[in-house]
Amino acid sequence: MLVGSFSLGGAMSRHPNLSDARTSPKVAALGHSRARDHRFEIAARLLFSLSLAFSCIAPSARAAPARALTSADGRWAQVFPPGARRGHSAVYDPVHNQMLVFGGLLGTPQGAYSNDLWALHLDGTPTWEKLKPVGMPPSPRTGHSAIWDPVRQRMVVFGGEVGSNTYVNDLWALTFVGNDPTWTPLSTGATKPQARGYHAAVYDPLADRMLICLGGSNTGILNDVWALSLTSPTWTDVSPPAFPPGVLVARLQHVAVFDPAYNRLVIFGGRNGGSYLNDGYVLYMGGGDWQKLVDTGPPSGRYGASAFFDAANGRMLVFGGQGSTGPLNDTWTLPLNGGLAWAQLTPAGTPPAARSGHTAVFDPATDRMLVFGGGDASGAFSDVSELALESGSEWSPLIDPGNVPTPRNAHSAVFDTQRARMLIFGGANVATFLSDVATLSLSGDPVWSPLVPGGTPPGARSSQSAIYDPVRDRVIVFGGFDGGAGLGDTWELTLAGTPAWSPLTPSGVPPQGRGGHAAIYDPVRDRMLVLSGRSGALYQSDVWALSMGDNPTWTQLSPSGTPPGARAFHSAIYDPVRDRVVMFGGTGPSGFLNDAWALSLGGLAWTQLPATSPPPARQASAACYDPIADRMVLFGGYDGNTLYDDAWALSLASPAWSSLALDGDGPAARTGASGIYDSISDRMLVFGGRTAIGSSNESWSLYFAGSGRLGVNPPGSSAGLWLAPARPNPSRADAVIEFALPTAGQATLSVFDLSGRAVRTLVSGTQPAGRQSIRWDRRTVSGSLAPAGVYFYALNAGGTRLTRRAVLMP
Repeated sequence: MLVGSFSLGGAMSRHPNLSDARTSPKVAALGHSRARDHRFEIAARLLFSLSLAFSCIAPSARAAPARALTSADGRWAQVFPPGARRGHSAVYDPVHNQMLVFGGLLGTPQGAYSNDLWALHLDGTPTWEKLKPVGMPPSPRTGHSAIWDPVRQRMVVFGGEVGSNTYVNDLWALTFVGNDPTWTPLSTGATKPQARGYHAAVYDPLADRMLICLGGSNTGILNDVWALSLTSPTWTDVSPPAFPPGVLVARLQHVAVFDPAYNRLVIFGGRNGGSYLNDGYVLYMGGGDWQKLVDTGPPSGRYGASAFFDAANGRMLVFGGQGSTGPLNDTWTLPLNGGLAWAQLTPAGTPPAARSGHTAVFDPATDRMLVFGGGDASGAFSDVSELALESGSEWSPLIDPGNVPTPRNAHSAVFDTQRARMLIFGGANVATFLSDVATLSLSGDPVWSPLVPGGTPPGARSSQSAIYDPVRDRVIVFGGFDGGAGLGDTWELTLAGTPAWSPLTPSGVPPQGRGGHAAIYDPVRDRMLVLSGRSGALYQSDVWALSMGDNPTWTQLSPSGTPPGARAFHSAIYDPVRDRVVMFGGTGPSGFLNDAWALSLGGLAWTQLPATSPPPARQASAACYDPIADRMVLFGGYDGNTLYDDAWALSLASPAWSSLALDGDGPAARTGASGIYDSISDRMLVFGGRTAIGSSNESWSLYFAGSGRLGVNPPGSSAGLWLAPARPNPSRADAVIEFALPTAGQATLSVFDLSGRAVRTLVSGTQPAGRQSIRWDRRTVSGSLAPAGVYFYALNAGGTRLTRRAVLMP
């Protein structure tokens, strides 16, 4: 596939028996095939259009993933923070200087319960990492509590809601052996609090214990207080013997802090039935009853707020929550060392969007509050904001993923080469068809943005195809499902200037309406090819061409050779080296498939590829063409019973399948995700898809082995290879490339165009250790000047490959 073309391996908008789906293991390593066939020349106009596309895009400034590659094939990394959520827990881990986030309710207010674990590393540039602890984790939950146990350097998690009105009272510890986290259930004996959720928990440093208070249960709203000794551990009921007459203490979704100066527990707000509370109480732990706070000027009533104790200033800080008029984003302080007068803070900067069900932790190293997640009536958030407290106060976004699209599957995606971004359209979220357009920037920090084109948009749909037409800077969308037998309409989305939708009305007889087909852009003949698909219950085995000129025309093609069986929801890529389409799998009248086929476009003939050891049969896998390794890469899919989370590669020089062994905790098994090749970072980008718990809006990167994005050492480093950005970049003349080898040995430094074709080898043979510099005079292997465009240069040494990009301007 050329950068800019995309094959949608079709995806069903709904799948049966997903509740019984199970994942398959990731297996065996792959030895990459680097064989090249340079007979095929890329169309000159495509390279020229790409040169214009990237002439003003700066090199990516995003940091490489922190962990080194240890397997042979690549590493997964999630592009964004944890999935949007509310009702999760978060603690500050001072040992590793990170915020730990566990569980919560994902996505919409009716979303899925989660038990994933994330760390927000706060050293340097804040980065998220999904942790994969040792041991069986707690069950998925929301409304639980967590504290950091500083003596034993662990996170302690208690209770929560694990299903609708189903609560637990289990206790868990997350400990670290070195940097490796481990989950362990804690046994406390027969005496323990009633199962509950939406309670509050604090750490009592004076008695080295965790206190939990109040909350909701199957029997109603609670008003008890329990203490967990962290040395034993054992539970003790420390509820006060009596309550002030006429005072309502019982509540849930309140906030609490521990005030060590007075050895007391302080609570504020929450709800009891339909009441939004704004009263506060204190409970002195030396004995006595709850006492109502004699405070002045309290915030409005709310629940689902966040709070922490600011020890340096002896005060409680409260942020946000749900009020009677909607979600809030105000910040309040209550001095606890006298006065008890509430004051609203008016920080500089822009506060986070109003929300409830979020978490806030205090980072004492930088004197700031970090707010993550939460939600409002429309759904959950995944942003992180900081409130600096050291001198005055000021809000600023710490990590802003932008406006992340709605979860979906069976959507379409393309790589917009001129703007270095992924563009998605449509898809389905459960039974709801979508028609929105969103973009993910790839040239710097990835940020999602909605795209609101002018014109009349296509109707909502899923399982359509989309390709990027780089010559005319537009996206072409064809077909799809909207609940009927299949659509047969064709649309263009122009991207230059103000983006706009308009219907295309090609001449000729159009294909029968369908969805679950595949489409690729053929740059040599300037056309879109549509392959197979499903029309109602009828599976197709046809091939259609839509010319891209001034008079677009549909033509049915009649390739020679034995054609593949009829199918839909297959995967297909364009192989530019051999000028052919390569197609895999799908489902047909006889069931799920795992055969591979090639459609030669020069001679227009079908050939079945004798690929050995193919993946298990499946449909709706994400797929892309990897030009550096000259292969087709697949991820995930579904066979009617099993959702897959494996990745496979089909080498194209001598067809053979290999399963990819990948580092990192990758995406959950899924079907109907989209996949594109991001030529800027030499990675496969996967978005969305349908998992066992519903549609997803996660974005994942599969960094391929040897990619420069996997880690680049600084100049003079002896730890490994180093490859510098070309300078100047972009360039209208020569470009200087620096590199360093840790030890003397064989090395090559070569330049490739976007199709993966070798343009020039700059270094080849035995090279000394240390830093070197080479000047590329812009000449190709033939001696002619390389045309304007985007190029990649790759350093190979000691079995490792680093890549970077260079832009040549006209």
